[in-house]
Amino acid sequence: MRRIITLILLALMMCVTTGDAQAAKFRKAIFYHHSVGGCFYNRQLLYDSSTPSSTKTVPKEIALYNTAKGYSGVNLVSMAESTSLPADGDNQWSTWASFFVGGHSGMDLTYPIVIIKTCYISQQTMTSSSDIAAYKTSYRTIVREMEKHPTTFFVIWNNMPAPTDGNSDRAVWSATFSVWCKDVLAKGLDSYGVFPRNVYVFDVFRKLADPVTGYCDPSYGDPGDDHPSSKSVNLVTPQFVNEVFDAAIWYEQHPLPITFNNDAFKVTIGTNNIGAKIDWQTISEINNYGFWVEKQVGGVFDTLAGSFRGGNNDGTAHNYTFTDVTARGTVTYRIRQIDLDGTLWFSDSRTIMTTEVADNVVQPETYALGQNYPNPFNPTTTITYRLMRNEYARIVVRDLLGKVIYETPYVRQTKGEHSVVVDGAKLSSGTYIYTLQTESFMLNRKMLLVK
Repeated sequence: MRRIITLILLALMMCVTTGDAQAAKFRKAIFYHHSVGGCFYNRQLLYDSSTPSSTKTVPKEIALYNTAKGYSGVNLVSMAESTSLPADGDNQWSTWASFFVGGHSGMDLTYPIVIIKTCYISQQTMTSSSDIAAYKTSYRTIVREMEKHPTTFFVIWNNMPAPTDGNSDRAVWSATFSVWCKDVLAKGLDSYGVFPRNVYVFDVFRKLADPVTGYCDPSYGDPGDDHPSSKSVNLVTPQFVNEVFDAAIWYEQHPLPITFNNDAFKVTIGTNNIGAKIDWQTISEINNYGFWVEKQVGGVFDTLAGSFRGGNNDGTAHNYTFTDVTARGTVTYRIRQIDLDGTLWFSDSRTIMTTEVADNVVQPETYALGQNYPNPFNPTTTITYRLMRNEYARIVVRDLLGKVIYETPYVRQTKGEHSVVVDGAKLSSGTYIYTLQTESFMLNRKMLLVK
């Protein structure tokens, strides 16, 4: 019998808990910022006492939000602020990346909503494509660390444009980076893969700046100063409050719709060596309208003809299969799932080598994650895996609640066979899930520790 692996939220489109169990949880936020963030929170209090009292502040907007939504008691939303973290004063994405990788010491995760930001200082170093590449790497690192904490909803405040910046090249590079954050990475179109549901990108840049030139109206800043003016605060603050809490409460109220059997997601050579056969299985389905099979062509996933009606809310297992008779060479597939309300989710991807019919040779899948040996184990076990090319990869081991208890560095590795030894001496007996994660591929298996 195939082992059933319920994919955890960190990896794929899994169910977490019911909406009732999460009721009124994602309502309390903390905003980690430096001076610019404080201007948006309350410009008069932090920056300029002469700021008109009519200027919008976060507390004012939160009160309006609660009234508009009819929230009271445990449903009320709130936001605290803090400038206590080391990364706040630097305003660099690389500093935030180091902060999260280092264990995010000092960040108060008792707040279910955590907001971090950078501002103009970070974009001053954006002067070339290599700078952008480095910023993207830092940004991906931050998101990857946030993904490990599905019980926290994170908001990343993008770069603040500077009205006084006279460097056109720098402004354009900053716009390029900000557009990538929201339109590529956050939409799951980056090499990072499926963007985690517990992370939201607040795109302040395009609220104030042109997404092509990177310039914004000088009136959005004080004369000779990069701090936001009352005009920009009045524009951005209401959107900030509404977007943060709308996104967090949506996350609270929308558990993922299916429990997916990872072992049953297979891509194999089709019948009579023709094309590729894609099989997948759900263990249970809630709010599931159906699926589409997507095929990667030229680095972009395109929807294949044919869709599959889902099990809606029946809570039972379903098997699905699709044959792509046009498949030739190295082909990658993923499953696109749609909720009853129209929301889309994407599965992990699977890659296979197919052959022309005349070759009459069945090629194996090019990636592989072996069953750990020994299994059960005590206290050590070896995990083997195979990469189809030189790329960044790592092994992550989690408990059944999704907590990471072991991981190898995410570093560039060579094509071919690899192995790692996991020491369970300090772990409790039980079942653990280990994952092979690369730039374009992910696979999970179970292992059992018995002491």
